[in-house]
Amino acid sequence: MSSEKSDFFLMCIMKEFGNRLRELRTERKLLQKELAKILKTTHYSISDWETAKCEPDFQTICLIADHFKVSIDYLFGREH
Repeated sequence: MSSEKSDFFLMCIMKEFGNRLRELRTERKLLQKELAKILKTTHYSISDWETAKCEPDFQTICLIADHFKVSIDYLFGREH
């Protein structure tokens, strides 16, 4: 896979992750600030993840999945 295709693929995956994170957070009526406190990060990080500006590390992805009781595959759009 070319670098350009790889970058596009990663961007699509992270956009899906951000959408799922926002959806889970809002379904549970959590503010970004509240989720940030739970995950021991900042609301700026939550915002950046939800808008696919950057991505959390693997440990944080696991914490997010555990907190919302979903699989990592769900977070990345591999499950519905």
